[in-house]
Order: sequence, then structure tokens, then C-alpha cells
Amino acid sequence: GVVNGLVHGLVPLGIGPLGTGNDLARVLTIPLKVDEAVALLVADHTVIEVDALQVGDRFFFSNVSVGMSPQIMDETKSDQKKRFGRLAYLWTLFKRSSIFQLHRYAVTVDGQPQRIRASGVMLSNTTLLQSTPHDVVT
Repeated sequence: GVVNGLVHGLVPLGIGPLGTGNDLARVLTIPLKVDEAVALLVADHTVIEVDALQVGDRFFFSNVSVGMSPQIMDETKSDQKKRFGRLAYLWTLFKRSSIFQLHRYAVTVDGQPQRIRASGVMLSNTTLLQSTPHDVVT
């Protein structure tokens, strides 16, 4: 929701690493410790432009997905994420074998329509799925 209010505007976004995976913070090499991230925000720093994905009239940073991935995220309880971090998502995945059921999707990327069968579709504009940046401490 925040992204949609900021796209094409002049107000900068400060990112705090408060999520389970903190993928956007990792890609942007924002410190993963909250006190270090806050120190970065209040100190002199460089403001950068970040590309956003657009699906319909909504915008997203990092990625957007349908199918298996959002279903796993939705079904993983907060207390499990706090206790086990990213591993909590794997537990949800193992509990739900039906999550791998294939669905039909019609996608258009850069004006090229395609029909596919998959358990999910993820669109990403980051390199996090390829590898973790070298200078990020995990």
C-alpha cells in the first residue's frame, strides 16, 4: 500500500528491516539490525530511486506473486515466523502437499501474452533470487 502512495512522488521511503525475510532491505544493502538501519536513516545518506513492478494499477517493490508463494506466506502463523524465521515457511510447505497443484495462468510480460501451468508465478525485479549481495551480513 505504501508503494502505491509513493510512486511518481517526491517523498522518500525509509525502510526498516522488520519483516521475516527482509528481502528488499537485503537487496538494497540496508542493515538488518534495526538500530543500525535507524542510524542509517538519521545520518547523512544517499537517496536512490527504486524501480517498482506494476500489475494492473498497483505497484510493488521487489516482487509480486500468485499461487503457492502467497498461500504459504498467508498460512504461516506469526508466532512460528518469530520463533523459526524463514524456516517457518518450509514447515507450512511440508504440511500442505496440495499446495503444489498446478493452475493455469495467463500472463503478459512486456506486451507478450503467454499461457502457462504452474503451482505459482512470481515476478521479481531484484537479484535476490539469484544470490545474496556479498556485502550483506545475514
